[in-house]
Amino acid sequence: MALDAPSAPRPSPPEPARVPGLLARAFDSDLWFSFTRSPVVIVAALVTLMYFLAALFAPWVAPQNPFDPAQLSLIDSFTAPAWTEGGMPQYLLGTDDQGRDILSNLIYGARISLLVGFAAVLFSATLGILLGVTAGYVGGGFESIVMRTADVQLTVPGILVALMIDGVARATMPRELHDQIAHLRGDPRRSASPTGRNTPG
Repeated sequence: MALDAPSAPRPSPPEPARVPGLLARAFDSDLWFSFTRSPVVIVAALVTLMYFLAALFAPWVAPQNPFDPAQLSLIDSFTAPAWTEGGMPQYLLGTDDQGRDILSNLIYGARISLLVGFAAVLFSATLGILLGVTAGYVGGGFESIVMRTADVQLTVPGILVALMIDGVARATMPRELHDQIAHLRGDPRRSASPTGRNTPG
């Protein structure tokens, strides 16, 4: 009885190709290549990152809390920047009419600006994606209404929308609250007296 010849070993299946991770693909992209070879873009990105970090860590970075009346001094109002004559080292960019450090105002104001900006982008993106997907799925008259509404919205200047919001705020907000906001904002037309009326000279 003849013996069977030993069978040849089966080749092992090839290993699946590794898919590069998201970070590896980002570093291998044309965008990263262009970014690393543009000094102006790198400097702009670092400055922007500095703004974000300063706004995020404002209580620890800012020399003064402009919203804390205990830290304000009217004696130091209208102080010139530190590098000019009459400037003070603790007020690098000077102070305003209420003795608030301007650099601290910018840092704390950046937090509000970033919050409003991110909230507006998030709201507009959510609303736009929802309406766009719904219009594309439903089609017909609903799609036409959504598209024409978007076209009309794009024709309205942003300054008119801001004036409309300010008008609605003036009509619905109590006058005392509106005057307090204008007073904190440093509006000379409203900061003369707590009631919002300029006192006679």
